[in-house]
Amino acid sequence: MLAKGLSPTNEVDFIGARTEATERDVRTAGNGGVVHVAEWSPTMGTDSRGTPCANATDVDACKTKLASLRLMGDSCEGLSVVTKAAPMREQPSGVCRVAYWVYTRGDEVGVIRSPSEARALFGTIDSPEEAIVIAQLGGETFSCGAAAYARVDGGFDLTSTSVCGRRIVRVSSDGQVSVIDDPC
Repeated sequence: MLAKGLSPTNEVDFIGARTEATERDVRTAGNGGVVHVAEWSPTMGTDSRGTPCANATDVDACKTKLASLRLMGDSCEGLSVVTKAAPMREQPSGVCRVAYWVYTRGDEVGVIRSPSEARALFGTIDSPEEAIVIAQLGGETFSCGAAAYARVDGGFDLTSTSVCGRRIVRVSSDGQVSVIDDPC
């Protein structure tokens, strides 16, 4: 659970992991034929802390903005992406997936989808959880979503995985990621 160790420079009401995903479906077309689509639905993960929109001046408007947030495009592997009739109840077996972090601060609903957005929100990277989020947003993969880490002078060394095996990356206190050891 990374969210508990995230400490934005300016405090937030809520921060959590969110995923948008698709699954293939066949729908009936207006002419009686069929059309193949990629059905889209968002899922808030269990990795979160706080209460969404807790300090918003218009809580309902903030929650609506959060619920309607969509970063995935209009197509997925050549199929049109359409809204699913009901939220997914389990991990999708879809063909497209977008994972990011979302936060609320008063009436503001924000997203963290890149290392630079994470650096802007966190300021100094002073926890292993912040280092892991920045590395993940930069493309690093960690076993079971966690990472072995060591605090080093000026940052954190994280153990990630690559196709060749164990890889060590360093995330500096200013959020820059560099490869320390790569077996490839």
